[in-house]
Order: sequence, then C-alpha cells, then structure tokens
Amino acid sequence: MPALAAKFIVAYGSDELQVLKRQSREFGAAWSAYGLRGEMVEVADCHHYAILEQLAQPDGPLANARAVSTGADPG
Repeated sequence: MPALAAKFIVAYGSDELQVLKRQSREFGAAWSAYGLRGEMVEVADCHHYAILEQLAQPDGPLANARAVSTGADPG
C-alpha cells in the first residue's frame, strides 16, 4: 500500500458474486488499516458489467461519492 494517497472509493454491485463482494470489502478494509482514507459503496441492482454506467447518473451513488470525495456539491 502507498504511504500517502487520495481517498479511494471501492464500489461493487449488490448483484455481484459473493466472492467478488468479499474481495472488495477486504481490499477496502486493508486500505483503511493502513490509515488511508477510503469509502465502500455497494451499488444496488448492479454487477461488474453495469456498475460503471452509474458514473453517468448525476444523482447516482457513485457520482455522489465522487462529488463528496472531491469536495463538490453532490447536488
């Protein structure tokens, strides 16, 4: 892990396989264990093929997490 890093958002879909959800949660926990800022976002009704489409949704959970992490108004 890096000694210093920007906030890292670990996002995964609620429709993912359990093993992929577990890997995401474990990575997020490891990131935080190193004292790095992070956030876990589970996106409802998504899997790894569809989750990136959520970035195009201005009121979606990923856009909100990105806005908050950069100090912008999630509006």
